[in-house]
Amino acid sequence: MHLHGLLLMAALKAAEPTAAPALSPAAEVVPPSTAPAPVPSPAVTPAALPKELAVGTDGFFKPALLFQGWAYYDQGPGKGCAALSCVSDSYAFRLRRAEFGFSGNLLGKRVGFKVNMNPAQAPEFINTDLTVKGATPSTPGVAPTVTAKQPPSLTTVLSDVYVTYSFDWLDVQFGQYRIPISWEGYNGSSKLMFPERSTVARFFGDTRDLGAKVGKSTKLINWGLFLFDGSGTGFYNESPTAPAKYQKEFMARFELYPLEGLMLAVADWNSVIDRYAAGTRDRVEFDARYEAHNVLFQSEFIRGWDRVSDNGPFNSSFGWYAALGYTLAETWQPVIRVGNLDPLLGSDAAATAATDETTFYEIGLNWFINKHETKLQLAYSLFQFHDKPNEGTVILNTQISY
Repeated sequence: MHLHGLLLMAALKAAEPTAAPALSPAAEVVPPSTAPAPVPSPAVTPAALPKELAVGTDGFFKPALLFQGWAYYDQGPGKGCAALSCVSDSYAFRLRRAEFGFSGNLLGKRVGFKVNMNPAQAPEFINTDLTVKGATPSTPGVAPTVTAKQPPSLTTVLSDVYVTYSFDWLDVQFGQYRIPISWEGYNGSSKLMFPERSTVARFFGDTRDLGAKVGKSTKLINWGLFLFDGSGTGFYNESPTAPAKYQKEFMARFELYPLEGLMLAVADWNSVIDRYAAGTRDRVEFDARYEAHNVLFQSEFIRGWDRVSDNGPFNSSFGWYAALGYTLAETWQPVIRVGNLDPLLGSDAAATAATDETTFYEIGLNWFINKHETKLQLAYSLFQFHDKPNEGTVILNTQISY
């Protein structure tokens, strides 16, 4: 009986249905998703480095640098030789410009400022014979002297220092800056067509003075009225007969931009007050410049009058030049420049080294490695003088600026 019961239970258990095996996770069927595909994150580009530093109340501060180094060869009238017939060769390296400074604005560009220095223009002190005042001469009639180190010219390294107050219809500027005579002399040195400014620009302009300016610049016109102290290099007016003087230098400049890239300008300079005195000077200038479609042309015509003695006549001078360049592939720019300077216009008097009439012919090639920020310039200049021997100069200039 017991055995029969066990056999019956085994038969019933074998007759029970078996459960289906469980599916593994990998075998499960997943319905297709209707969610949009994830959008890839955009590539992160590095932020541009700031060129200005925020300062003060709604203002900015921007540093600047200009370095120009020369390797040059010169053949012509001997340096330090009084005779007009002297000829010598010289070749050397020269640190032409090493300018650094800063500019900026405050109060949302209502107040602007600029400071610029050029240590390269500070000359080396040289041995100079100085007269000893009050000493008894060892040789009758010959004043005793002593040799000491002295600067051959002004030693200041400060070039531009000024503040500008801007209004909707007028800008007012105070400080030390370039005089507005000669377009090339009035503007900066980093974009010169040649390593050096033209002979005409350096004779009539290319200097700074202390004073004030009122004017405004728009897309169509740029105008300015200037009043300078007259104490800049070579401008100090002093007469033995009238030591206490109040002469100032009034200047005006108007630039018109009628077409894209075209500038037409006129400038005037008149000494005011004490016009009888030596040092009184007047200037009239006409400029034209075109820069567009890879073409660069500029020309200046300047006439001058200078009184050399109290109540004396004026000496006349005149200079002009024209320069042309064409840029190839935004990299190479061949340039030419011709002109003439006559410091004693209409005079047949024997010329000195400083007053000899000059006609100049110049050719050059500019290599813009990165526009005017980094470039090399190679130029040859031939100066034909009326009385002195001709002079030839080769200059290789390397420049870095920002």
